[in-house]
Amino acid sequence: FHINDNVREAQNDHILFLANGVTTVREMWGLNRRLSLSERGATAAGVRLGPTIYAASPGLDGPGGPWAGGTPPVSTPEEARATVARHAATGYDFIKVYNALSRPVYDAIIDEAAKQGVRVIGHVPRAVGLAHVLASGQASTEHLIGYGLAASSTGSLYSGTLDEARVAQMAAAARDAGTWHTPTIFVDRQTHARISSLLQSNVYRYVSPTMRARFANGFFQGFTQAVADRSEQRHKLVVKAIQDAGGRLLVGTDAGFGYVVQGFSIHDELGLLQAAGLTPFQVLYAATAGAAEFLEATDVAGTVAVGRRADLILLDENPLNDVAHVRDDRAGVMVRGRWFSHERLQEMLEAIAAEYGQ
Repeated sequence: FHINDNVREAQNDHILFLANGVTTVREMWGLNRRLSLSERGATAAGVRLGPTIYAASPGLDGPGGPWAGGTPPVSTPEEARATVARHAATGYDFIKVYNALSRPVYDAIIDEAAKQGVRVIGHVPRAVGLAHVLASGQASTEHLIGYGLAASSTGSLYSGTLDEARVAQMAAAARDAGTWHTPTIFVDRQTHARISSLLQSNVYRYVSPTMRARFANGFFQGFTQAVADRSEQRHKLVVKAIQDAGGRLLVGTDAGFGYVVQGFSIHDELGLLQAAGLTPFQVLYAATAGAAEFLEATDVAGTVAVGRRADLILLDENPLNDVAHVRDDRAGVMVRGRWFSHERLQEMLEAIAAEYGQ
């Protein structure tokens, strides 16, 4: 997810996550390091109510990237090493890479991050490609961008002809490399019609003013239905290929960007992963035990056992029959041993809507 720049609204966003049973999140672009890391510390200590936060650095990108105004580009290997060292010293859990990095700069990031003892996550830079990213040991890739670069005639899952044999080949290579993937099917299927539906929904009442403004600058609202449908179908195909190859999948949605609402959107993603051909168990594993393995936190999270952190969802129906039960049949959520009934969480959501004048 992407954290809200407004401190008070960010705290409300934490409630949106918890109200939907999301008790651990990755913050994927630490633009505001004070907020990203202070919120991480406050929620971990139980001072602030919210999910456990793992925070990535500001994205490292080359010249010409879309976020250069807020995050200066990294142009040389020397700049890359200095930036990685600075972010590691600041305390970020991950170094994030983005689209426009050159290969020499990317290689310097990977090398310096290893020296600093911090893992690299993020996009597959266009000039680097998926094969080199896998060989370099990047811990996770987001949005399946690399599969478009490797297997589509246009370099994108949105268009062109997709080489399914190449997809399967890269999925096997990712398995062998131990690389995790966050598909984010939901964010890449947005259209005007879906956005209009969100704007008229009850859920939008809980979206903060800051996030409403950020959503309006998202990249996806111009997609035609045909483009969104092609993207969804191809994301599902790649997801199934990764699963069939024995690869590693994570569950995330890019919440806080592109009309993707914190907490609520995770249920759309769970349903899309199931529709891609994963069993409910495989989907739930990716969202729980698999996530804990990726975060190197299996001693405290991911499974229900003595000594684990008490982050739990109590359901009235069995999600192994259908992951929709996680959305539709929650009796309540426990976070760090504090119990919140479904009714209490609904009251908290209504208080947020009232605060925003909704």
